[in-house]
Amino acid sequence: WVDPTDGLTMYMAGDMTTGFSVAKSTDGGLSWSFPGSTSPSAINDIDCINASTCFAAGTFGLLAKTTNGGSAWTTQTQSTVFNWNAAEIDATTSQAAWVVGTTSGSASRARIVRTENGGTTYTAATGTLSSSFVPYSVYAVSTSTAWVGGRLEDASFAVQIYYTTDSGATWTE
Repeated sequence: WVDPTDGLTMYMAGDMTTGFSVAKSTDGGLSWSFPGSTSPSAINDIDCINASTCFAAGTFGLLAKTTNGGSAWTTQTQSTVFNWNAAEIDATTSQAAWVVGTTSGSASRARIVRTENGGTTYTAATGTLSSSFVPYSVYAVSTSTAWVGGRLEDASFAVQIYYTTDSGATWTE
């Protein structure tokens, strides 16, 4: 994530072997700090609203938020909603974000959740998606409208993109 107001503040996330899942730069990427002692580990993705407020998603259901530029993170859930992997997060406001990922098991593995209260609670938004669909990417423009991309986990492995305009109750290919 790059702050569009200054182009200098940047965040990167990843489940790094050092345990530092969040890297931050305030000089356009010339130098980086790794707030590993305060950031949750196993982060796969981070999305920010501004230089201070960011949401993060990761392995084993990790969902977290910072409101002070990464100095401290609040773990929002270690949910069984994503008992496998929360792959990507897209925040639209300081209170709203969408998360996609997968869970283990033979039933429908797709997991899409969203929050409208800053991450206090997350609501399932898988609606009418195919039970064999596995989402990898999300792009949201509001609490009600989002697109998800992924593939079918069947013999075709077909790539699919769905969108919703009703907060995930129904999805259209």
